[in-house]
Amino acid sequence: MSHHDSLHAELHARGLRLTPQRQLIADLLKEQTGHITVEQIYEEVHRRFPAVNRSTIYRTLEVLEDLGLVSHTHLVDGTSRFHATVAAPHLHFSCSCCGELFETDDLSLGQTLIAELRERFGFHADLTHTALTGTCSHCCQ
Repeated sequence: MSHHDSLHAELHARGLRLTPQRQLIADLLKEQTGHITVEQIYEEVHRRFPAVNRSTIYRTLEVLEDLGLVSHTHLVDGTSRFHATVAAPHLHFSCSCCGELFETDDLSLGQTLIAELRERFGFHADLTHTALTGTCSHCCQ
């Protein structure tokens, strides 16, 4: 089943239509090799559909996330970055100096912290949803 057909079926099952705007947003996210902000999505969608506003972008992202097709990560500066969930689960690192967002699929890096939080506080952390903030090697020089 193609990406288009799959998205159409998922939306139809929830009583929603596959609008050109939803298709474009889903395609943009699927084509990204990294993470993208709402503003970047808005700029691209607005070029093709000038009448689309930011609330449409946010609602579409929420629907796509509910369907499990999109995931987002919160950064320390308050922005969220989005990516298609076709990528393997990964951890995010954000440089507080240059703002660069790095990722690794080595989930074992966070396992000690996750286990410690669970053992000491009964807290079940999901580190794939949050970016750890620090200073990248380039900015440390």
